[in-house]
Amino acid sequence: MVPSKAPISEQNKGYLEVLDALTDIKNIPDSCPSNTLKLLSRKVMDLDESALRKFMRLAVKYYPPATKALLGLILDENGYLKSRLLFKELNPTTRYKIGLEGIWPQAGEWNIL
Repeated sequence: MVPSKAPISEQNKGYLEVLDALTDIKNIPDSCPSNTLKLLSRKVMDLDESALRKFMRLAVKYYPPATKALLGLILDENGYLKSRLLFKELNPTTRYKIGLEGIWPQAGEWNIL
């Protein structure tokens, strides 16, 4: 377990849990990254517009690029146009080796392998 750099409060605890899971997606026991991403996607897309904006701000400010790419992929796959704000935060030459096994069609756009 790694301590969070983001300030923890009751309001953002749920966001941080999902962002931490995205950060450690390759190390979650008894699950492949693709299945974990599906579960997290459902949780993220249940949020309203203001919650999604807060989610993105936390990711940009406190989380590594691979986490931003995974969150962006979730949002993009679900038609959330503001996901491009996360895309602009990423280095276009960096590739993120997550192992999504071709199930996520837009993963290539986010440089996720």
